[in-house]
Amino acid sequence: MQMSDPYETRRPWPNWAAIQKETLGNLGFTDQWEAKMTRKQELERIIFLNQQLIVMLEAEGKPADIARETIRQARREMWALESQSALKCVNW
Repeated sequence: MQMSDPYETRRPWPNWAAIQKETLGNLGFTDQWEAKMTRKQELERIIFLNQQLIVMLEAEGKPADIARETIRQARREMWALESQSALKCVNW
């Protein structure tokens, strides 16, 4: 007899890429604008969108741990980029 996975869901996973694209479209972002973004701007966008995702998930009573971890990682990377930039200024 096969045990069922307690984490298995009956509904398919949402298409986060489509949700993100729709959200960006609602905010006025376009693919053309996205192509010109710096890494810092990308990280700021990731943080913003995951903050919005946390609000939506918590409103539905769902866990938002992955979104929180994504924000932590983006902030770490942004801090590293800013540290590199500061070092370049000092060593220049």
